[in-house]
Amino acid sequence: MSAPHRLVAAIVVATALTAGAGIGVRLAACSNACISDLGRDFQNRGIRPDAFPYVSPNANFEYPVGTGLVFWAVTLVTDTARSFFTVTSLAALVLAVLTAWLLARRYGNRAWYFALAPPLALYGSANWDLFALAPAVAGLLAFERQRDTRAGVLLGIGAAMKIYPGLFVAPLVANRLRSGDARGAARLFGWSAVTFALVNVPVLVARPSGWLYALRFQSKRTPTWGSLWHYAIRTPALHLWVSRGSAPVIGNVGGLLALLSGMAVVTWLAWRHALGPIAASAAATAVFLLSNKVYSPQYDLWLVPFFVMLAVPRRDYVAYVLADIGIFVLVFGSLGHHFGWTRAWAYTMLALVVLRVAAIVALVRDGARADSPDSPDSPDAPRPVRARLAPARPTPA
Repeated sequence: MSAPHRLVAAIVVATALTAGAGIGVRLAACSNACISDLGRDFQNRGIRPDAFPYVSPNANFEYPVGTGLVFWAVTLVTDTARSFFTVTSLAALVLAVLTAWLLARRYGNRAWYFALAPPLALYGSANWDLFALAPAVAGLLAFERQRDTRAGVLLGIGAAMKIYPGLFVAPLVANRLRSGDARGAARLFGWSAVTFALVNVPVLVARPSGWLYALRFQSKRTPTWGSLWHYAIRTPALHLWVSRGSAPVIGNVGGLLALLSGMAVVTWLAWRHALGPIAASAAATAVFLLSNKVYSPQYDLWLVPFFVMLAVPRRDYVAYVLADIGIFVLVFGSLGHHFGWTRAWAYTMLALVVLRVAAIVALVRDGARADSPDSPDSPDAPRPVRARLAPARPTPA
């Protein structure tokens, strides 16, 4: 049953205000390319109407192809960093509002977690994450309604934007197969693969080196501050115990092994029905985030919808948001030269990273319970039937 229209409208308006506040603050501080990846990449990546990303030699781009296509499309109607930022951010705001509308109609009051989420204000206009998040959420809701073709297309679009929604496909296919719906599993897998290929294959054929640029770029990066790998390759005094040249390799190999192992476990649990579809997708996102050697604060936006879709305790959400805000302050305070690197700064960051990891683990653990068929909050749970009292019949004499 859909939520009341007034509640849905209020959540939609609140979402627009939250995301709009982030856009407004960045526009007010637009001296540094709107302090956003959007403006900086417009200035530095060389993508223009006559310079197609990945295909033009001077328009390489470190993001997946779907994001590059959005980037190029916006350049058709903008010509400055500020206008590029504004148009892209407004498009992201529309997607945030659409996501809030979907969540509010399905989950009612829990959608306030998304509408008022600090990560939405902090990162909604920082990067292209909402262009992946919106189709990911819509795809999961379509899957829940047995619309597997639509779910496959939406998850394929999300994967073409930011990769992580594509990780949902394996556990969702396992869920369908375990339920005896081989045709639904085939539709889901086939349409997600076809959609992802339609976005990527033309670019791969046109210029393979341009398509591979994102992989080469990411493979060369050293594990970053907010990742577990950053601390795994350091001594207690926070000095590298490996050479700088081998640090990216350790992050690449270790991260890939952790990702594959984690996804195998998530898919197996989905097959066993130990994880419901939404909880399995949350777990897949968590595996990606925790195994990745690169952490950007805007990644925290990816998990916010799952606090709506899974009936987890409020403390999980509060811990996650507090860790996110703390990391935001430290990372951007340092990048903005408000304070420098110190040992105390590094250990504070480590404490916040541990808090964030604990909150993610709690989300997956509590979400698995909430999304199980035995939970009253699960869409598969039987609903209680209220007995009706019939008038007593007179007893025959």
